[in-house]
Amino acid sequence: MGMFLRLLGDTSTGVQDKEWYTNILKPIVDGINTALWPIIIIVAAVGAIYAVWLGVQLAKAESEEARTEAKKKMLYFIIAFVVTIIILVLLKLLAANVDTIFGLVSQEGTPTE
Repeated sequence: MGMFLRLLGDTSTGVQDKEWYTNILKPIVDGINTALWPIIIIVAAVGAIYAVWLGVQLAKAESEEARTEAKKKMLYFIIAFVVTIIILVLLKLLAANVDTIFGLVSQEGTPTE
């Protein structure tokens, strides 16, 4: 339990130092923060290619049933794509501001004690 409280930065247990942030959390957050923009770009590129492919399938559909199915797939794709991009951007914002969110540094960027 003490390790869990230490990771959360609980000072009521007498743990006053922020070494856990520097040694454990900071490298993980920096890695996530670095990897997120390339992931967002790759997801967007794959999504654009898939959207074009779905558009071609919709244009090539000869029967009304095939058109309806293609429209349904396009709608589901757009919803999933938008939700995925929103989640990735929110994760990027969280990773970039984790030290401020958890009170490890002030808004001005100076460490808190």
